[in-house]
Amino acid sequence: MNLCPNVIWHCRQKKHTFHISEVFDLLGQNLRKYNGKLLVKLSSKSVLHLMNKLRLTITKYRSSRQDRLIFQLNPILRGWCNYHRHSVTKEVFCKIDSDL
Repeated sequence: MNLCPNVIWHCRQKKHTFHISEVFDLLGQNLRKYNGKLLVKLSSKSVLHLMNKLRLTITKYRSSRQDRLIFQLNPILRGWCNYHRHSVTKEVFCKIDSDL
C-alpha cells in the first residue's frame, strides 16, 4: 500500500475515489493529512462499537465470577487493540481503560 501525498486512494467497497489530502474513514480508521504527514486515527464509530460490545459482554456476565468475565473480555480487547495498533491510539486506549 503506497500512501504518498500525491496518490489518489480508491476504496473499492464504497466505490469512491479520495485524494489523500481529504479526510475519510476506512476500515474503522480515520485517515487525514496533517502538516504534510499521513495521520491514522481511530474512527469514533469504531470506538463506540467496541464500547457497546464490551458493555453487552459485561452485562451478560454480570453474575459470573470475575475470572470468567475477564476470560470473555480478553479476546475482544486483544483483537481490537492488535487491529488498531498502527493508529494513533494512546488517548483512546487510556479512555477505554478508564471506562472499564
